[in-house]
Amino acid sequence: MSLTPSDDWQPLDTFPTHLAAEIAAGVLRADSLPVRIESYGVVPGLEQGSRLLVPAALLHRARWLTAQARVSDSELDRLALEASPEP
Repeated sequence: MSLTPSDDWQPLDTFPTHLAAEIAAGVLRADSLPVRIESYGVVPGLEQGSRLLVPAALLHRARWLTAQARVSDSELDRLALEASPEP
């Protein structure tokens, strides 16, 4: 999908750090979705959060992709407590 400068970008999610936003953006970039990250804070370099934006036309797909990539706490607990297979 070709984007023009007039495309409307919509917020997908906010994150406590720029790094967390970059990780989520990587999920979308792996599926060839364009993303923008806006970091905000009072002092440059000391961001107080970051917002991940995607083109409005791709917002539904981006939500679906990020939902597929999420792992619940209970799933992480189950995986951590599972016995590793014998070699």
